[in-house]
Amino acid sequence: MKTFNEKDQKILTDYIEFVKGKWKKNEDPEIDFRHKASGLSDEIGEVASLYKKKFRHGIEVDETDLKMELGDIIFYCVVHGEDFIKLGDYDYITNYDYPNEFDFLFFDTQVKTFSIHLNIHRDKEICNLLFNYISYVCDKYFNFDIIDLININIKKLTKRHGKGQATLETDLNKNEEDEKNVSNSIL
Repeated sequence: MKTFNEKDQKILTDYIEFVKGKWKKNEDPEIDFRHKASGLSDEIGEVASLYKKKFRHGIEVDETDLKMELGDIIFYCVVHGEDFIKLGDYDYITNYDYPNEFDFLFFDTQVKTFSIHLNIHRDKEICNLLFNYISYVCDKYFNFDIIDLININIKKLTKRHGKGQATLETDLNKNEEDEKNVSNSIL
């Protein structure tokens, strides 16, 4: 199990501030909450789609695509959880033994996301748990970690939005191939 040092903690702290700067908060807290929860569900669905193609068509999961999508999931975890997110908070996670990354990623992330939709008062706690689930699964099943995902997500979103907040225009004008090249170049 990966242990995190002070540098990793600083990267997370800086990332939380980065995410706060990118998120355009809605004045209505209920709409803002629903936007966050829907965004998280959407990103988990994109990871599920990568595996669906593997199971249905035999297309191997592209590691760069997986990293980018997992990075988007942790973005929404941080949007929900903000300063509540803690690296290496594995207390509840290590009790689970999954045979592969698919079971781990989908059964647990779907349950956690559904829980967020139902319980607006525990979203920070649940997102911290989901953030650390992703950290754990990266450590256990892949050759990258949560710090890699944070760095990829920062590069991708900076390329897309510059130093400003996400807008409809910057989201609609994204160039996914450019973003993938950026992600490949930092690893």
